[in-house]
Amino acid sequence: MASRIPHSTLHGGCFCKRVRYSIDVDIPPLLNAYCHCTRCQKLFGAPFIHTIHLRPEAFKWTTAPIPLSNVTDEYVVINVKHRFRCKTCGSHIASWNEAKQKWSVWGATLDRDVNGRIIDWSFVKPTDHMFYGTRMLDIPDNLGKWEGYPNQSEPVHAPLTEDA
Repeated sequence: MASRIPHSTLHGGCFCKRVRYSIDVDIPPLLNAYCHCTRCQKLFGAPFIHTIHLRPEAFKWTTAPIPLSNVTDEYVVINVKHRFRCKTCGSHIASWNEAKQKWSVWGATLDRDVNGRIIDWSFVKPTDHMFYGTRMLDIPDNLGKWEGYPNQSEPVHAPLTEDA
């Protein structure tokens, strides 16, 4: 069962805990999904990632009051996406999309409870798989599967083939 945390805030950050952020759970996410795009596959070295898209007012850096550039590397992907990773441990932490005016964080960076489960899972639980057409493996679950963004692209129904 998901545990609820006080003050309606979720916290997360990098592996070494040098870079931290918070999410206001009173502001619902724009998207909770598993992303199978080739860009995420390359950046994270994984077949898919759990992404959470947030309104600007829902995301806040909580790292000590030093310039963020002292503890993070910022790099630009496709001109409008600014990604941030920890200079110490290398963890990818967040992304800012200038064009869409939204933050993205990755589920694996959220804090866990004593049992290793993401705190308040019901708030961030993925509802779909996106960019599923470029997946590396089939995921046998009941979530929606889409060629692009959920409900903005064609659904994917066919399993991978041997030559895919």
